[in-house]
Amino acid sequence: MQSNTPISETQPKKGVPSGCLISFGSLFFLIGLFVIWNTFIVPLQLHFSAQSWQLTPCTILTAELKESRGDDSTTYRAEFTYEYQFAGARYVGNQDNPFKFSGSRKSANARLDALPVGMQTQCWVNPQRPEQSLLDRSIARGPALTAFLIFICFCGVGGGLAYYGLRTRRKQLARRAIDGSSSSEPPATFFAESTAPTLPFAIHTGSDSSIRSVGDPLATGRHSFDAHTVAEDLTDQRAAVPQRLKPKQTRIARLFVMLFLVTFWCGIVGIFVHVAIFDPPFDDFWGRIGLSLFLIPFVLVGLALIGGCLHTLLSLFNPSVSIALSTGAPRLGSELDVAWEVSGGLRSLQRLNVVIIGQEWCRYVQGTDTKTDMSTFAVIEICTIDEQREISFGSRSITIPVDTMHSFEANNNRIQWTVRVQGEIAWWPNVSEDFAFRVAPSAAARHASD
Repeated sequence: MQSNTPISETQPKKGVPSGCLISFGSLFFLIGLFVIWNTFIVPLQLHFSAQSWQLTPCTILTAELKESRGDDSTTYRAEFTYEYQFAGARYVGNQDNPFKFSGSRKSANARLDALPVGMQTQCWVNPQRPEQSLLDRSIARGPALTAFLIFICFCGVGGGLAYYGLRTRRKQLARRAIDGSSSSEPPATFFAESTAPTLPFAIHTGSDSSIRSVGDPLATGRHSFDAHTVAEDLTDQRAAVPQRLKPKQTRIARLFVMLFLVTFWCGIVGIFVHVAIFDPPFDDFWGRIGLSLFLIPFVLVGLALIGGCLHTLLSLFNPSVSIALSTGAPRLGSELDVAWEVSGGLRSLQRLNVVIIGQEWCRYVQGTDTKTDMSTFAVIEICTIDEQREISFGSRSITIPVDTMHSFEANNNRIQWTVRVQGEIAWWPNVSEDFAFRVAPSAAARHASD
């Protein structure tokens, strides 16, 4: 019997528990909601409510510069008290703007210079509650953008962690349910749920596939059915029927990821650009030049992200590619039929390339650092076509090399098999889709384990 050593020898390291991810993610998400409610939603409601308030003469009583000291910097804000008469009664107000944010000393001093003590000006008074008033009812762009970015950071990161934790938790529960099953055969519903793809396998254009690179030193001769758990065996049996594969990541999902990155990056950089242009922290010319030069790389990255977002948006209108396999879990050394179908899209493909890729993912500890590596141990060429008639539909027969590694998943090791489809389109974003599938141990390894 062959050794059951994992494909990569790594120091065991448990992943972060799903419960911690859900707890921390939910906490960050709730903090983000609290921040956005108090620093953005409530002031925004006050702004819209003040649009119906009554303009009333007032007199500035006090004008002070308030400091807010932090660990690395100090911010400033202008604070006022003012008196006004409304409906025959005297009132004293102290709120300047709906958004109570601090900023630079220069902007705060500019506000104080605009409203000196004793100045006769006007304020906005709530007719329903005369004690409520504002000197300025406009939206402060800087504070509003800052509050929105805080919301994006906390809610985005927190929501992402919580979502990942929930997915991990569901996978763990599914594994426990399968491991707890005493039957070696999957339920009948497993096969009832599997539907054969509409792409037929009766039409083959020949077996002209070739293996470009197989036999990574880490993988060759070290696969074993012993490393296959009962849960993985049941999963292989469930998948061992003709299947239409689903892409690893949909185009819509990629677009949302790009939109989040663009909003996050460009929002933060936009604040600094706004400050550098309208409220520079340096009074001298060379200080402003230095800040501008410092911001140039960040602005270029933001422009690149915007370009990537537009590229992803245009790719939504690419032709759709469907991949179907004669079995969703072929065995090592067995023959596999791969069929493809290309349809729709604003522009047609000029060339289609389909390959099967085997990759090893491993996580290991080196010193005090935890590193993650991925290497490709097998690339099986299926087809490269530039004839429109063959691009729209076709199929090939290939053989999964017996001296490679079957699908495997653990905390620190993973073997992934993927059908990668790449299509070239002139003057348009190219098609690039990955479809994951399983590879089961060879029949000989299975019999040996029995």
